[in-house]
Amino acid sequence: MATDPRIRKLARVVARIRERGSSRELGDPLTAAELGALEASLGVPLPADVRDFFGRVTSGEPGHAGVPPLLDPRTGRTLLGDGLLAISDHGCATYDAVVLSGPQAGEVWQSWDEGLTPHVGEDGEPLRFLDWAERMLDEILAAAPPKVRPTVTELDYLRTDARLTAFPATIRQARGLRRLVLASQAVRRLPEWIGELTELRELMCGGCELEAVPDSLGDLVALERLSLSKNHLGSLPEGLARLPRLRSLDAWGNELCALPPLGELPALEQLDVRKNHLKDLDGCVPRSLRELQLVGNPLQTLPEALAGTCLVELRLEDLPGLDLDQALAVLGRTSSLRTLALHGLSPSADALCRLTGLTTLRVMAAGWSELPRALRSLTSLQTLSLDQNQLTDLPAWLFELPSLRTVVLFSNPLPPDRAAAIREAHPQVTLHGA
Repeated sequence: MATDPRIRKLARVVARIRERGSSRELGDPLTAAELGALEASLGVPLPADVRDFFGRVTSGEPGHAGVPPLLDPRTGRTLLGDGLLAISDHGCATYDAVVLSGPQAGEVWQSWDEGLTPHVGEDGEPLRFLDWAERMLDEILAAAPPKVRPTVTELDYLRTDARLTAFPATIRQARGLRRLVLASQAVRRLPEWIGELTELRELMCGGCELEAVPDSLGDLVALERLSLSKNHLGSLPEGLARLPRLRSLDAWGNELCALPPLGELPALEQLDVRKNHLKDLDGCVPRSLRELQLVGNPLQTLPEALAGTCLVELRLEDLPGLDLDQALAVLGRTSSLRTLALHGLSPSADALCRLTGLTTLRVMAAGWSELPRALRSLTSLQTLSLDQNQLTDLPAWLFELPSLRTVVLFSNPLPPDRAAAIREAHPQVTLHGA
């Protein structure tokens, strides 16, 4: 019997899957002796297209968590009763199986708790084995990482249908790579050799299920942006302190209890360490820092070194152990600070007086029923946000601030008629949320 021409096509698809460095381990075809032993154990000959597939294309693969594997027929034969060969395991005792004999020989059926049902193609007819195999391999190919050429400079797996379960080994040859985006791919670990990609400028590994990262990241001397957010990292390698060009580090949503000595980095401007377990930031604040995200850490104080930075904006929220007076004393010596947001924290009058450089102040859910007169010291203030307080009025002196243009009052009990009177009396200031 002539071989179906699709067999050669499917063999080429398997070759492409392997060429791309897929984590799916498709085995070599079975030998004639192995096929003979399989048929002897089944007690019936395999349908011709099934025999050609396993003998000329692939013998299948071991199971992978989260994906239905293309089963090795020598495993599949033990899973179901006579007359059926399991060819894919969907979990929960659900299998795809090929019928071995009788009028339906070569058709693919699904075996599950409620019995057997045939797979049906787009034409409404029972699905034949090679049609099923073609669909299966196309899905594996679509999920495989694209081929990596040595000359490539950018790889963004968010723009592909790839579903990675390991870091693609073929990336190692791309020594000129400048941007690598692996966000939300379950690569689980970064290889030690990643430090060889010395042209890399941007490495995005958010949501990759990482539990550790290698110290060799410190060898990426051209790296400017690094994202390790939403992983399971308990620490960051000391090697990060060797990155002379790193401008942005995003490590929010991890399990960090401490940071490496980032204060030594000459170019770091943005640091996001929200929702970790950090108790202090001593030695972690470089003079070049402009943006710092701290929300959701058990910090007790802010580092004194923050006063010597270029910090422009800061949000203090979900910091239950923070000594607010100490923190605002440090920020009062930070001449570059322009925007400060406090949520659930009530600053003292003395602390407010020190923040004379602010142009935007947000004091939300502080329990204020009246505004502290210390705000009169903030002569550069342009925007004042007072959401979720208990204000029923605004004092006349507030509108004497020379630069004030916007006041935000959402979720305050300010009566509508009083809000209207304020607008009429002070048309130079826009009132929102009242």
